[in-house]
Amino acid sequence: MDDSSELFTGIIAKFSDLRGRMKAVAHLIRSRFPGSTVQHSIDFVGYDAKNVIEMFVDIALGAGKSWCWWIDVERGGQVWKVEASLRESDGIKEDSLWEASYDAGTVDELFLHLSSVLDEMDRFVSKEWKCGNQ
Repeated sequence: MDDSSELFTGIIAKFSDLRGRMKAVAHLIRSRFPGSTVQHSIDFVGYDAKNVIEMFVDIALGAGKSWCWWIDVERGGQVWKVEASLRESDGIKEDSLWEASYDAGTVDELFLHLSSVLDEMDRFVSKEWKCGNQ
């Protein structure tokens, strides 16, 4: 197997792991917030001169309240740019609760940052669940 094939295989394996973690986070949310509706996706989208990997976990909590995690990954030159945010909506207005930006020079760094965002999701869901159950 040549270097590019190994790199591609490695990227596919890491996306598979990432997808598994997203499903685990969605399951955690469903178990902690019964009655919520959770959607999640990883999409590869082309916009004019750039390609973006878009990921989201959208949690509809009822009565118009929702949380949405957005993660966008874009490659610029030799750098992967990761933009992540958590937004809360009450059905009327939307507020940003958390934002982060990361630059990654390697595929390993990219997936380390994406894993950090999923860790942040876990922490947020656990904190919100504890606050609502005290």
